[in-house]
Amino acid sequence: MSSYFFLLGNTPELSLLELRSLLGDDVTPITEELAHVEIKDDETAKAIFKKTGGTVKLVKQIKELTDMKKNL
Repeated sequence: MSSYFFLLGNTPELSLLELRSLLGDDVTPITEELAHVEIKDDETAKAIFKKTGGTVKLVKQIKELTDMKKNL
Protein backbone atom coordinates (compact mmCIF):
# COMPACT_ATOMS: atom_id res chain seq x y z
CA MET A 1 0.00 0.00 0.00
CA SER A 2 1.18 3.49 -0.83
CA SER A 3 0.14 6.91 0.43
CA TYR A 4 -1.67 9.20 -1.99
CA PHE A 5 -2.97 12.71 -1.56
CA PHE A 6 -5.92 14.19 -3.44
CA LEU A 7 -6.07 17.95 -3.94
CA LEU A 8 -9.73 18.80 -3.56
CA GLY A 9 -11.49 21.14 -5.99
CA ASN A 10 -13.52 24.35 -5.70
CA THR A 11 -16.04 22.72 -3.36
CA PRO A 12 -13.80 20.73 -1.00
CA GLU A 13 -16.65 19.36 1.11
CA LEU A 14 -18.30 17.86 -1.96
CA SER A 15 -14.97 16.55 -3.28
CA LEU A 16 -14.32 14.83 0.04
CA LEU A 17 -17.77 13.24 0.01
CA GLU A 18 -17.14 12.05 -3.54
CA LEU A 19 -13.86 10.39 -2.50
CA ARG A 20 -15.53 8.78 0.50
CA SER A 21 -18.28 7.41 -1.73
CA LEU A 22 -15.58 5.62 -3.74
CA LEU A 23 -13.17 4.68 -0.93
CA GLY A 24 -15.21 4.65 2.27
CA ASP A 25 -13.94 5.95 5.59
CA ASP A 26 -10.30 5.31 4.64
CA VAL A 27 -10.10 8.88 3.33
CA THR A 28 -8.48 11.21 5.86
CA PRO A 29 -8.75 14.97 5.46
CA ILE A 30 -5.37 16.63 6.06
CA THR A 31 -6.42 20.22 5.45
CA GLU A 32 -9.55 21.80 4.01
CA GLU A 33 -8.14 21.24 0.51
CA LEU A 34 -6.12 18.01 0.88
CA ALA A 35 -7.11 14.41 1.64
CA HIS A 36 -4.95 11.32 2.27
CA VAL A 37 -5.68 7.68 1.46
CA GLU A 38 -3.74 4.42 1.26
CA ILE A 39 -4.14 2.68 -2.13
CA LYS A 40 -2.58 -0.58 -3.29
CA ASP A 41 -0.96 0.62 -6.53
CA ASP A 42 -0.59 3.45 -9.04
CA GLU A 43 -3.06 1.99 -11.53
CA THR A 44 -5.81 1.80 -8.92
CA ALA A 45 -5.07 5.34 -7.73
CA LYS A 46 -5.23 6.67 -11.30
CA ALA A 47 -8.51 4.85 -11.94
CA ILE A 48 -10.05 6.36 -8.80
CA PHE A 49 -8.80 9.83 -9.79
CA LYS A 50 -10.38 9.49 -13.24
CA LYS A 51 -13.74 8.64 -11.63
CA THR A 52 -13.75 11.83 -9.58
CA GLY A 53 -14.92 15.16 -10.88
CA GLY A 54 -14.12 17.14 -7.78
CA THR A 55 -10.42 16.47 -7.33
CA VAL A 56 -7.78 18.56 -9.05
CA LYS A 57 -4.58 16.57 -8.55
CA LEU A 58 -3.36 13.19 -7.37
CA VAL A 59 0.02 13.00 -5.62
CA LYS A 60 1.92 9.90 -4.50
CA GLN A 61 4.14 10.09 -1.43
CA ILE A 62 7.51 8.66 -2.38
CA LYS A 63 9.47 9.49 0.76
CA GLU A 64 8.85 10.78 4.24
CA LEU A 65 11.19 13.55 5.26
CA THR A 66 12.44 14.03 8.77
CA ASP A 67 12.84 17.34 10.51
CA MET A 68 16.08 18.77 9.11
CA LYS A 69 16.62 20.98 12.16
CA LYS A 70 17.17 17.90 14.32
CA ASN A 71 20.07 16.85 12.08
CA LEU A 72 21.95 20.17 12.29
